[in-house]
Amino acid sequence: MPSGPWLMTQTWNDLLFAHWRVDSHALRERVPAVFELDLFDSEAWIGVVPFHMTNVAAWCRPRHGFRRFPN
Repeated sequence: MPSGPWLMTQTWNDLLFAHWRVDSHALRERVPAVFELDLFDSEAWIGVVPFHMTNVAAWCRPRHGFRRFPN
């Protein structure tokens, strides 16, 4: 736990980390040159991380604002 005060609260639900190895040359053709490919052991990967958040609130207003993300 952090030693200082918390800034916000959030609960991540139904989280999945799915990753697929892809050809880095094929990926480079589809990603704008301004973005550097982040390779792992010289291989490119694509990741999809679906989830939804509930109990989203800032410390200063713990029961106001967004409660779910996305709706």
